[in-house]
Parts: sequence; structure tokens; C-alpha cells
Amino acid sequence: MADWLLLYTWFGLSLPEDPWEKLLALLAIIIVWPLVLGGHASRNAEMNGRFVLASRVSPPQGRTVMVRSGGLVFSAALRRSGWSLISRSGETSMPNPPEEWWLDDALAKEMGLDIDAIEAER
Repeated sequence: MADWLLLYTWFGLSLPEDPWEKLLALLAIIIVWPLVLGGHASRNAEMNGRFVLASRVSPPQGRTVMVRSGGLVFSAALRRSGWSLISRSGETSMPNPPEEWWLDDALAKEMGLDIDAIEAER
């Protein structure tokens, strides 16, 4: 909360004395701040992408990617021996391949894939 107060005073505003008005002022900051940043992450080309079926497109061997399987999202990599789950403590072999993996636009370009064609297949 101290960070918000600092930010609020940085803009030259003082907090009202009434606790409810303080709450409303802080909520306004929380709501408006992302608008001030203006969707910066969505303009980053590497952030744009989609989940693709692992049965149709495989990531480059050894590249760690985000995968989705059974409603869970986690990091994994395709190795020569199959898919490996990546965690802080190391790697664990996955008994089954994941359903989908995150293919960002930069990796698709690197792999020479046509994103629009992949999307149309779904």
C-alpha cells in the first residue's frame, strides 16, 4: 500500500482524510494505472501467440515452452527421449505428450511456420 501512496503523492495529490474517500482514491489509481501504461505488453511481438496442438506441430528439440494439458499450464521441453516437465528441481519425463504448447509469433517466424495456416487448421 505504501507504493500506491508514494505514487499518489508523486503526482502531487494528497489523500483525503475520510477513509472511504481514501479507498476510492486508491481504487481509482489501481483501475487507471494499467490504462496509463497503455497495453505495453500487447505490443511486444514475442508476447503474441497461441496454443497449438502438439500432435500437429512440435517445438524445436530442447526449447523450453509453456504447455497446456488437462487444464494445467507448465513448462516443458521436447527431448530426444520425449517430453520433459521442467521444474525448479530439474526435469521429469512426461508419460504422455502435452495436448498443446504456446507458439509465439517470434518462434513461429524462426521455425518458418505460417501462423495463419496453423490457426485455420483448428
